[in-house]
Formats: sequence, structure tokens, C-alpha cells
Amino acid sequence: MEFQGTKGKWNCELQKSLCFAIKSDEGKTIAEVYDAELSKEGELEADAKLIAAAPELLEALQEILPHLGHYADLHMSVQKKFLKAEKAINKALK
Repeated sequence: MEFQGTKGKWNCELQKSLCFAIKSDEGKTIAEVYDAELSKEGELEADAKLIAAAPELLEALQEILPHLGHYADLHMSVQKKFLKAEKAINKALK
């Protein structure tokens, strides 16, 4: 499955107090992250940065998983981590 969302890198920009915009390299607004409840300092920006990193995180997971061989050859705790990564990829692509 291929990612159907906005291609390219996403960036996090402070729009105004308590509002960050997630934008593509072309300037398209992907999302706005804001907080009307004034949560902990830095939390809003950290959330926005995580969202902005999503395409690169997805791409990294997609690139690395095929190179890891068969899960049967791995320790059970490692197998669980790979399955978790696969679930995250599937969540992003559905």
C-alpha cells in the first residue's frame, strides 16, 4: 500500500500564540495544532513536531522492515517490536 496523503516533507510553523501549522514543502496546510486549554509548556509544539515528522517516520519504517528477514529467526521480544511497527504502518495507510 502506498501513502495517499500529501507527499514530501512536512514542517511545523508557529502561526500565532498556541497554534502551530503543519505545512508541506510547497506551503499546503496539512493540519493546525492548537490548544484552548493551555496545556504544559512545550507540549503543543512537541505534538506538532511529531505530526510534521510522520511522513519521514512512515518512510523509514517501510524501508527498514523488508531488510530484517524472517520474524521466526528473531527473539520473541524483537518479533513483537516488528509487529508493532507493521501495525503502525498499516494504521497510517488505511
